[in-house]
Amino acid sequence: MSKITAISLFTGAGGMDIGFENVGVEILCANELNKDACQTYAANHPGVKLICGDLTEHIDELKEYSGVDIVFGGPPCQGFSVAGKMDPNDERSELIWRFLDVVEVVHPKVFVMENVKALAALEKWAPVRQQYLERVSDMG
Repeated sequence: MSKITAISLFTGAGGMDIGFENVGVEILCANELNKDACQTYAANHPGVKLICGDLTEHIDELKEYSGVDIVFGGPPCQGFSVAGKMDPNDERSELIWRFLDVVEVVHPKVFVMENVKALAALEKWAPVRQQYLERVSDMG
């Protein structure tokens, strides 16, 4: 049986990656904006291609991973979080859409996007959820 492959987005230092690796998933490529997190990730995952920089500027590079089994990651949650300002105009909240841009380009078998409970549960975010689900549905 061939190995299950993945792309990691909003990777941070690689905590979610470790979970996927522990169940046998091979991470082919990861993306992170924060330079310190990139250094930590690179030191602990030397076999993974790491793209350190703004995901928005690197989506085309990920086309080479078309057909990967899984795309996973946790876009920033501060704009949605009850611990934050719950600001619908927080620019970091837009990154859930960049995550879906990658899903559209790569066409994985599945994707896992982690975020805060408020995004999934609060009425305030119902329009965002609806738009997100419609976009996923349109991907087929």
